[in-house]
Amino acid sequence: MVDTKPPLHRSWSELEQHYREMLPIAPEMSELFEAMAKLCSSVEGSHLSGALFGHTSLHELRISQVQTTYLPHPSIQWLVVAPNLETGQVEFRFEDTYRDREQWRRVEKPEGVLGRFNGFLRQVGWSYKPID
Repeated sequence: MVDTKPPLHRSWSELEQHYREMLPIAPEMSELFEAMAKLCSSVEGSHLSGALFGHTSLHELRISQVQTTYLPHPSIQWLVVAPNLETGQVEFRFEDTYRDREQWRRVEKPEGVLGRFNGFLRQVGWSYKPID
């Protein structure tokens, strides 16, 4: 049987637009949403635009190396990049296990999001060439 559902992911420009649309809605969080939009724009303009797939779940950006039509799928690793509206920081969480306490986690200020993303890509072997 062929899966006829559309892919879950959205284009990187659509994801960027999603975060830009948040700017007037929550101006006090503009630094967070601007950082998320910039991350999406950077992926869009890089060698990774066709190699990484993203979608949003409210404010979270979920990134994988595999196109999928549904969640969750136990064989797919996800990088979750989530703005924390309470702390004003961005959380990075690598979901490669269902054991929450064993997941890789980092917290970053909005201005450090791209650097942390590049570090993650290198650490897990998704890419050794940084994006701008």
